[in-house]
Amino acid sequence: MSRQPVPFAPETLESIRRAFRLAADGRDEEAVRALRAVLADNPLFADARYQLGQSLTRLGRWDEAYDAYKETMRASPPLAPALALEMGQVCLKRGRLDEARAN
Repeated sequence: MSRQPVPFAPETLESIRRAFRLAADGRDEEAVRALRAVLADNPLFADARYQLGQSLTRLGRWDEAYDAYKETMRASPPLAPALALEMGQVCLKRGRLDEARAN
């Protein structure tokens, strides 16, 4: 049985748009707060979790970015190969060379 996407309520869609717009505008501190609010209600929303990782990476918050990317891979395992580069870079910044090589 295939899983069908669950449509978001209009107010949730607006929160998602706002969070992604903040990230696109480089307003990463605000984007992190907005993305975390979206994820509080939609914890398996892999695109939002990935964007959270991107914003945290730009802010140099390596441990949090690492956690966001790991959660993205748990929420959507098919994305794991696409996240390998980001994970490797974050692992390097965290001083985890062996793990960076593995990614």
